[in-house]
Amino acid sequence: MAAKIPILLRLLMIPIIPIKRLLSKLLYFGLFQALPGTLNFKCMRILSGILVVSLLLFFSCKKIINVDLKNAPPVLVIEGMITNTSPARVLISKSVAFSADNVFPPVTDA
Repeated sequence: MAAKIPILLRLLMIPIIPIKRLLSKLLYFGLFQALPGTLNFKCMRILSGILVVSLLLFFSCKKIINVDLKNAPPVLVIEGMITNTSPARVLISKSVAFSADNVFPPVTDA
């Protein structure tokens, strides 16, 4: 005759069974196959998508382009702003070379 488990010990074993089921579901959920013959296409699709995105983020094309910008003589530049709420404002300046600072010399006596 099999040994009888005391009632107190049986009550302690009852909560363990759902925990074991939960652990087995977590273990086989996601990256692991639940059964040897079961395929997990959804997980593989997600993993392959992550792989493709990470490869695109880590690799890039690099090409150095040298642009020959020739300096042109200074030209007059006229900027104006006319509104019906404030007086008209006109700014006359000269252009500068592309490689120079963005400080445009104003034209006086205009």
